Amino acid sequence: MASRRRRVDIYLLGRGIADGVSQMTLEAMEALRASRVVFDLSGDANAIRKLHHNVIDLFDDYWTGEQCDNVYQRLEEMIVEEVRKNGPGVSIVVDGHPMLFDDVNWSLLHKGRRRGLVVVAIPGISCLDTMMIDVGADLGNGAQIVHANQLLLYDIALDPHQQTYVLQVGKFGTNFFSRETRRNLPGRFTPLAAHLTRFYPADHVATLIVSLGEKSIRRRVRLGKLDEARAFLHRHQDDGLTMYLPARPRPIVNERFASALDDEESLKSIAVLA
Repeated sequence: MASRRRRVDIYLLGRGIADGVSQMTLEAMEALRASRVVFDLSGDANAIRKLHHNVIDLFDDYWTGEQCDNVYQRLEEMIVEEVRKNGPGVSIVVDGHPMLFDDVNWSLLHKGRRRGLVVVAIPGISCLDTMMIDVGADLGNGAQIVHANQLLLYDIALDPHQQTYVLQVGKFGTNFFSRETRRNLPGRFTPLAAHLTRFYPADHVATLIVSLGEKSIRRRVRLGKLDEARAFLHRHQDDGLTMYLPARPRPIVNERFASALDDEESLKSIAVLA
């Protein structure tokens, strides 16, 4: 007899960065099709409707102009209430990876489990996965990933010899979600530039990028002139805009350890060879 499918109250799914569902994993698609109802926060509900007949678009519930914490709490309560009233089999679909920079899903995962709900997150392709290709840099070489507002909130010190990804840079200076602003005023990004140039030179070239697979949007700007890109930052503030700062070169400082890495005798001193 085939084993019964495990009951899942809430699936947390991502559809990837590219338009449509071309980057959605087979595992995520299987979970989606096994769901009773799907809440879409990915911005492409029509693509999700091609995979499932019962999709609720949360676009208008998300873009309300409120402070983000209020939006997140309301959306979380909406998902949990659906499970309480009508039972398991609920999916929430976002763009990218479901657990990368997604407060709603992290809250559903932690609080849902404390409420006795079975919440399952399934990995997806994130902007960081595609951005490595866009900017030609390997995350495996070391990286710093920070939120633009948190840099100033917590006075975060950066290592200029590590590549840096500053998330949500277009929303710098606010906790409000709104598409109603008409433009950025001069000086909005000056405090961010002042913070970054404590660690990088003012002529260090950053890339402002919306990573969309083959359709990525980018602009290069020197850190000291970041505020001059405020029109571009406004235009793409709701598109998952990230600032990429390449690492500055640095010399090896532990020559002894560097030599040991390629020395077979050194390997024999720390491990048993096959």
